[in-house]
Amino acid sequence: MTDSWTAVHVSHHQFCLLDAGLSDTDFGEEGADYSNGLIVVMSRGAKIHTGIYAGNVRVQARPLPGPPEQLDSGPWEEIVEAGVYSATGRLAVEILFPDTYPDTYLQLPELAEAGPGWYRLRAHARGRDAAPDAVREDPVEDYLLLCWPAEQTPTRMIRTTDRCGRQLRNSAARHPVRPRTGPVPDMPDAEQAYQQILSDNLRRRGAHRPSR
Repeated sequence: MTDSWTAVHVSHHQFCLLDAGLSDTDFGEEGADYSNGLIVVMSRGAKIHTGIYAGNVRVQARPLPGPPEQLDSGPWEEIVEAGVYSATGRLAVEILFPDTYPDTYLQLPELAEAGPGWYRLRAHARGRDAAPDAVREDPVEDYLLLCWPAEQTPTRMIRTTDRCGRQLRNSAARHPVRPRTGPVPDMPDAEQAYQQILSDNLRRRGAHRPSR
């Protein structure tokens, strides 16, 4: 594990925490909940919403055995906690188009160290207001992801000070997501794209992922 910053490519305002066992179709925007302004929780894993539309951000990721004793002292503008589920214990930072962009994200450790089950993800963000909706290859945004095993609990918004998060929360309040009452509808295009991402990233992990 390292505390150095790692460049992660962003597409469509997001990078992801993907669970290698994902077999449903929650990767698409259907039912996506942006109400906390930072973490978009899926049925397995999550998406992190960025200020830039595309380009690079700096990321640190740290698996922990339990909750940290205190908040990170960095000058963070947004801090949000949410429960995320990993079916296989292979929860890791991934990008949307792994064949196109550098593999530097593979330097980040996997986050589900206790194996399959529920985890608490605390995401920290700063710089999202620096270049909103822009394409920036030189990073202006930083993200710290802390993850530890924990029972499923409600999302907690610890610090909410940037414009990006406020706009997302306001938009979500005007257009709330309706809870699903039945099976997830078939979305073959989204499922196919997701499975391709998983296949590409799993191939890379075998050669590059840090050992636990």
